[in-house]
Amino acid sequence: MTRLRVATRDDLAAVQDLFWECWTTSYAVFAPAEALARLPREDADALWSDALGQGETLVAVGGSDEVLGVVRFTAEDDRLAVHSLYVAPAAQGRGIGGLLLDAADAAAGEVSGSDLWVFTHNASARAFYEARGWRPDGGTRVDDRFGMPETHLTRTAPGHAARVLVGRGVCVCESENPPAGAVVGVWTPGREEVRAAGVRDTAGAPMTGDTVHDLASVTKLVTTCAVMSLVSAGRLDLDSPVSRHLAWSGPDPTVRELLQHRAGLLPWQPLHHVARRREDVLSLVPGLPRGGGTGEAFAYSDLSFITLGAVVEAVTGLGLDAAIRSMVTEPLGIGLHFRPGPGAVDAGDDAGPADAGHDASPTDTDDDDVAESALDEGWEERMIATGEPYPVHLTPATDLPPVPRRPGPVRGTVHDANAFHAMGGVSGHAGLFGSVPDLLQLGRALLDTRHGLWSEAVVAEFTTAGPDPLQGLGFRLRPLGEERAGGPRIAWHPGFTGIALGVRIGAEPAAVAMATNRHLHDGAPVPTDRLWERVLQAELLAEEAHR
Repeated sequence: MTRLRVATRDDLAAVQDLFWECWTTSYAVFAPAEALARLPREDADALWSDALGQGETLVAVGGSDEVLGVVRFTAEDDRLAVHSLYVAPAAQGRGIGGLLLDAADAAAGEVSGSDLWVFTHNASARAFYEARGWRPDGGTRVDDRFGMPETHLTRTAPGHAARVLVGRGVCVCESENPPAGAVVGVWTPGREEVRAAGVRDTAGAPMTGDTVHDLASVTKLVTTCAVMSLVSAGRLDLDSPVSRHLAWSGPDPTVRELLQHRAGLLPWQPLHHVARRREDVLSLVPGLPRGGGTGEAFAYSDLSFITLGAVVEAVTGLGLDAAIRSMVTEPLGIGLHFRPGPGAVDAGDDAGPADAGHDASPTDTDDDDVAESALDEGWEERMIATGEPYPVHLTPATDLPPVPRRPGPVRGTVHDANAFHAMGGVSGHAGLFGSVPDLLQLGRALLDTRHGLWSEAVVAEFTTAGPDPLQGLGFRLRPLGEERAGGPRIAWHPGFTGIALGVRIGAEPAAVAMATNRHLHDGAPVPTDRLWERVLQAELLAEEAHR
């Protein structure tokens, strides 16, 4: 059985022997003999005699207390520096190197990241580190003692990005407050991590990786996935007019223009002030004032995705929740769902949760597992009162009772007032709930199409810019590193509650997800886009800059 302990001077001879065996045996696989000959045994012993008293050194020992591995490290200036990591050739492949690195991480505590140097041509060591999330940052050197090129590797500390999001470093003024809690998840072919920080509710319950969140407009991305499934199956033509699928009056945008936010529909209106049932909302939207002509200009629009959800229903003959379940979440085994928990279906008689074709049954998710998304509904109430950021063209209907105000904090029901009060919690623009692991799983399904729900060609079309360089079909786009044709980019989407999901395209595949409760305080919330930039900087952008 392998155990770890702090090295002492009594271990010096064993550590020297282990290092020399690695130098002459393991390194002989990639290093020329003349390079290895630059370091004679007496110099190697002297190096370790000096090093054993510098920083911290841990050894892995076997059942007879024989030294099987050693790691030497220091933690200062918010960074972990790994100076040496060696495992005896006969003990390699047994996970000892990983145990030693994990122990160094634990001993360092909360640091922002880690650094080490590895011989550039040591392919097995580089593969080991890469599988554990280390990446080259562009640094190189040649130490005269060894005469071989070395590459600098760095790694963002597990959980660092989540901790950053709940600190005041994300704020730019005193009036802003950081999110109360955050979860950040990253997946690459060699790495999957989900880390949480802060709290999920006003009672102070800790945020966890499995906490369920109101996904807000990330719902639009899942609606987009349902459209991709229909397009891949030949059931929906992107260039078909909306009037082919729905009763529609006035200028007639195409499905493509809905996805591009170029349908000419207004960004937002308080539909729930004049309609409390789905069919009333869908008949109301075409008659509203237009923000522009179809196809003329980009204007991000909730109304476009309310309409798109209705198109999915018309094509499938299913309610949107059932359509998404059958075409996206159930085949992929993803736990995304509308209206979790018993409280989420008790929306009042005028919320219409039992509209025909929609499943109003509660899920198995307990409200205790759901993050509170806001203190109350005050944000949209202020939008209506001030006309900011969007002018309000609707006045409350006189034949409807006043919109009931939900007691705060908002938990287990969709925060978006139109989705909650007028759409029964199910809409193409908002309403889904899920965890960061659920979002990462969806990201993986966008990157690997072997599941057959949508084709690789369709994903490529949806994640390619159209008339607007930062907008695909349903996806937002952001270049990574130097912008160039065919270069790496993030296809992503944010959510108002502080959520985002993105996938890296054009380079090594990666999925990144973020969930926060940025509205769970009285101050000004930090914008979701700024939080997302901090996550990308921690997880992908620094690495991309040195590709």
